[in-house]
Amino acid sequence: MSGRLNGLCRWIFGGFLSILLITLASAANAQLIRPEFVHVGTAEGLSQINVNCIMQDSRGFMWIGTRNGLNRFDGYQFLNFRYDATDSSSLSNNMINDIAEDHYGNIWFATQGGLNMYDRKTGSFVRYMHDDKVKGSISSNVLNRLAFSDRDHMIIAMQNGGLDNFDINKRTFTHLYIAPNGKPEYNFRTVYADHSGTIWAGSGATGLYKLDLKKRTFKNIALTDGQHHTNG
Repeated sequence: MSGRLNGLCRWIFGGFLSILLITLASAANAQLIRPEFVHVGTAEGLSQINVNCIMQDSRGFMWIGTRNGLNRFDGYQFLNFRYDATDSSSLSNNMINDIAEDHYGNIWFATQGGLNMYDRKTGSFVRYMHDDKVKGSISSNVLNRLAFSDRDHMIIAMQNGGLDNFDINKRTFTHLYIAPNGKPEYNFRTVYADHSGTIWAGSGATGLYKLDLKKRTFKNIALTDGQHHTNG
């Protein structure tokens, strides 16, 4: 009986040792695998080598925004888009800072010269520009980042324009007045919408802001000399 038990123990131990050795060997081989990088530049069709943003849309296309033009990659080749002074349906500016796709499949581009929407049917762009003579136009033409607060609204972070809330269906802009201590903040570098619908906006001078669009309230979360401060 003891002989059988000893044999069983040796069999179990041997099996465990074999599994352990296979696992260690697999881990060792995995560590030898090196990721392969392929450089893509203007020679491969990219409009410019300074890339600001990248997004893959719902159809699988890769969109690459650079400091000099927009690119769409289908896995084989690039299609370039640039500003054309003679074509009002071209990009409004070649400096692309952000790219976002809404719930309806529209693709939006934040540029240094206005907001642009790509029309898939025509392959052209619809421009939204600031105009002092037009009430309710976008607050600034220098756009930094885009974020969707819900399926029908997009928050736009701007340089010298603050934050705008854009109604995608009505195509109207509502300015979000952010003024900690009574002084308006006009420079927002980034914006993000979390899963709860809360908007987080990063300014260029007064820190981070937490916005509740339903309550129309904001809180300024700033860091000064390593200490945490909350205003609003």
